Amino acid sequence: MADTAPNGILVDQNAIIDSTDDDNGKLYRWDGDGVWTYLAQLRGPKGDTGQRFSYAKTYSSVAEMQADEPPAGVVNGDFVLIVSTVEDPDNAKVYLRSNDVWSFIVDTSGSQGAIGNPGEASYLYVQSREQQLITNCSGMLGTNQNFTSFTYDITEVSGCFGSFRINIAQGVRYNDEYLPVDPDSKYLLSGFGKSGDADGSNFNPANRQYLALDLYDIDNNNIRTYHSCKYSGSTDTTLAVQLNPGDTTVTLTNATGWANGSTYYQRNFGWWPFTNSKGYTWTQYTYTRNLSKNYVSGATTNGSWAQGGISSNVITLRAPWTGPALPAGTPVRNNPDESTYKYFTSCNYTIIPNTWTKYSGTIVPADGTGLEVPTQFRAGTVKAKLVFLINYHGAADNNVRWCKLKLSSLQAIT
Repeated sequence: MADTAPNGILVDQNAIIDSTDDDNGKLYRWDGDGVWTYLAQLRGPKGDTGQRFSYAKTYSSVAEMQADEPPAGVVNGDFVLIVSTVEDPDNAKVYLRSNDVWSFIVDTSGSQGAIGNPGEASYLYVQSREQQLITNCSGMLGTNQNFTSFTYDITEVSGCFGSFRINIAQGVRYNDEYLPVDPDSKYLLSGFGKSGDADGSNFNPANRQYLALDLYDIDNNNIRTYHSCKYSGSTDTTLAVQLNPGDTTVTLTNATGWANGSTYYQRNFGWWPFTNSKGYTWTQYTYTRNLSKNYVSGATTNGSWAQGGISSNVITLRAPWTGPALPAGTPVRNNPDESTYKYFTSCNYTIIPNTWTKYSGTIVPADGTGLEVPTQFRAGTVKAKLVFLINYHGAADNNVRWCKLKLSSLQAIT
């Protein structure tokens, strides 16, 4: 490591040797002041086949590994991984079989190290994001960390450490960690998906899958269209008359364009001001959790008013108002419930083939119109999670694998 002033490397960051000699795959930590510290060798010299690093076997404990003598399916030079629970200090430890004995290499988990020393786990945890937002996006940690509703799979990958496998009948799954996002920036979401196994089994050629985002506010509340978006064509307005508990009508200043048709989930409203748990009060006609559907009996399944329930500027509620008293002049908006997740990638009720295929899409800041646009953030967003809608053809007859899942900021640096 002749580079004693590495460009772009910070103290405590790691670097790996990529060469054709015996140093290939050696992992070093930059300690500053011209010092590199050797950590481990994750792969051997490059060969003609270019075979990737992988684990030959997993064990549920160190004791199970030590009891496996001679180890079945493991030869000298192979790496194995301990896969147990996050409470187990041995979880995610990597061992090397060499000269017929086991040698500890590195702990790839996120468990707490000694006080004052974060340990190698923190370095690998950060590195596993690969300069984007999703931890363990390519299975670098050797477990299903951050994807605990999936099974970690090292047998079928697409140029990475591992993939995440699942086979259920029409269900929704998420990654574990909240992803911090700036709703005023542009992001690229991408990932590689595959249906079925290498031999063509566990594959339904009519499978249907989604890759999307779920949005959250600072309090980890889901953000839906009825929290931030208005019914297309409706007028943002105010209450013309105070609304009191027990009232059966709502009088608006201007009801032009408000939903009055047969679609029940469009017939609701929100109001301002709204203040979150941190004490921040949102600007009117942006983000709110003050919703009529929570204060009119039957509104969640039938709307706050019936079809044709608006006459001129007066709304006749389905049931008496049970919410707070709202004074005249209160800002109100016709907030519909039209979409749950953000479906903006190329995997949108898509048939994923029996080969690794890349899917992607971009999401951008809201345009200020208040309308729901699949490719735009919603007001109130500061966090997100990946959403996988699995096997929406309706049967658990199709293995689905995902890997190299990345959410990257595309905002220009100024």
